[in-house]
Amino acid sequence: MLRHPILGGTTEPPKSRVTLSAAIQALAGLSQVVLGLVAYQQLNTPRALWIVALGAALIALVSAGPVIRQLGAWWRRRQDDRTARRIMPELQSLVRAFGKLVSSDRNDTLQAGLQDAFRNHANVLELLRVPSVQLFGEMVHNLVVRLDEEPADAAHVIRALDEFHTLIGAHSRQCMEPVFRSMPKDARNLLTPEARGVVNSYRERYVAFHAAFAKFTEDLGASLRASRLHQTYFVFRPDALN
Repeated sequence: MLRHPILGGTTEPPKSRVTLSAAIQALAGLSQVVLGLVAYQQLNTPRALWIVALGAALIALVSAGPVIRQLGAWWRRRQDDRTARRIMPELQSLVRAFGKLVSSDRNDTLQAGLQDAFRNHANVLELLRVPSVQLFGEMVHNLVVRLDEEPADAAHVIRALDEFHTLIGAHSRQCMEPVFRSMPKDARNLLTPEARGVVNSYRERYVAFHAAFAKFTEDLGASLRASRLHQTYFVFRPDALN
């Protein structure tokens, strides 16, 4: 069983499609072919060829289903790889857009806004325990490099998407929730209207990113044929501070 890297739980590995009844039918067809050939050699009668033909037809009928399914699975995998190559630029763009939300080179990140808002109250920042922006910036950089260097097939794209889900979920839990959900009332009262405006401006960009990313994953899930995206990821979508 395989454990999902974000949501936990397990998924069953694919099971063989070969059934006992199909194997018995194939053996029956094979036995007919053998008996027909033996009868033809011993009796030299055209009726024996009919037995051979019927046995061969039975084998072909039994084998056709698995062969068709294998060809269908191959075709669906090829379609998924084409889809992966098509959407790769959009995924790269979304990763870079998220990178702007956690870039240490920018002064409009959530951490920068909080540091400015509580510059005279260092104990509040320690209470919130919002991680350094460099941590997320480094993980985004590693993901960007991986997307640039690895093949753009369905398997690699889905693996990268799982990693992106993990990164987004960590940012939601460790950065957004402590500020917009559980910030103590005394700390909120220290925020000036200007500071609230800065923090809420970051929230708007955060929500806009997630709207675009949610549409991307929904469209991708609908386009895949053989592969499946993992269960819907959940992130905290905050209301504005007031």
